[in-house]
Amino acid sequence: MQQLLMVLIAAFGLVNSSFAQNKEEFPLRDFTKCSVENKNAGYTKPCKDELNSTDIKESRESGEKQPFSFAIQGDTLTITAKVAAGDITFAGKPYLCCDIQAYLDPLGNDLYAAKFRWHDMDKSLLELRLFNVAKPSNGNATYHGSKEFLVPRNDIDQSVLKNAGMVLTEHAFKISQEFGARMVTVIKGRACLQNLTACRVIYMADGQSLAFLVKNAVLNQHDLSRFVFVGIHIAEAKEKTNNIRIDELLFGYHPARYDTFMHFATVTLIHEIEGKDIPLARYSAGYSNGGAWAYDMLLARPDVFSGAIVMSPAEWKSRTDTRLTERRVFIGAGHLESGFLANARAMAADLRSRGALVQEIYVPSGHGMNTWTNIWSRSLLALLDSAPARRP
Repeated sequence: MQQLLMVLIAAFGLVNSSFAQNKEEFPLRDFTKCSVENKNAGYTKPCKDELNSTDIKESRESGEKQPFSFAIQGDTLTITAKVAAGDITFAGKPYLCCDIQAYLDPLGNDLYAAKFRWHDMDKSLLELRLFNVAKPSNGNATYHGSKEFLVPRNDIDQSVLKNAGMVLTEHAFKISQEFGARMVTVIKGRACLQNLTACRVIYMADGQSLAFLVKNAVLNQHDLSRFVFVGIHIAEAKEKTNNIRIDELLFGYHPARYDTFMHFATVTLIHEIEGKDIPLARYSAGYSNGGAWAYDMLLARPDVFSGAIVMSPAEWKSRTDTRLTERRVFIGAGHLESGFLANARAMAADLRSRGALVQEIYVPSGHGMNTWTNIWSRSLLALLDSAPARRP
């Protein structure tokens, strides 16, 4: 699990783009502290509150009973963990990932705790894990407070795709002589196995999560027979994964790698996957840095993409005045990831100003699969219920 979370850190962007190579030097972000203004507003924005004497007493009692626990009462989430100092692998104190991204603060005797406030906390979807602890199985929990939103499942067998008539294949396609090859996952609906002209093709920057998202959508009764999903995996050079991901997906960091990756996604892959077929529609998609990329691909190549699925977009730049008349864009984020939520709302306004048809989807969760599974699923459902806005 620790290795998996390192991959998630690289994919989710929990650190600033100027982060260090070694995980021991990651400048992990803490949660925004509660202010008087926030309290007076009824905690409409999530924040980290000070522990009072009652909280500390209850945390000490809880810590004596179990190594990791949480409690939600109304707008308040309290988390307690008992962690030996030698089990904290870096950063000095336990760090939560990923729906809540925050440090737990020391109470003494290897006990740590934190309190978070948000007006809809009791309706939230949470997966809580300790990221930097040597025994992470002692530090994880889930909470599902709303029946309105899907709860993603990790235990879905590959047979779910087969039973739906879908075919999953994996390929290694060459990006360039300099940057080598990249693993690509392709999932085709049963109506798209021979010809793609009646199909919607979605190109995703987060291929390592593609099967997970598609299987959850199928399990929730989505008919994906006329969809093709193409997921580009992150680089395999683990010590440089986040650097490469940023260079490839975010404009302005490494122009040569960014341009090469764009060519790979918009020329090489289209040729390899579609051949001479012209699909019904093409969409770019991704989360976090991949969400910013999905927006940028639509903006840079409106001749290629009919729309986009933008999930929790990271930093972005509106660098052209490109019109996106009638392009279908689905965009959203979690209410517990304030920075990405602000990005999504600002990006939605920008897209509408360009003439795009925008549907916003916001989830009572944070920077993780609880949020992205719901945005993804609702986006696909909306596409099923409507004609494509524009053939590429």
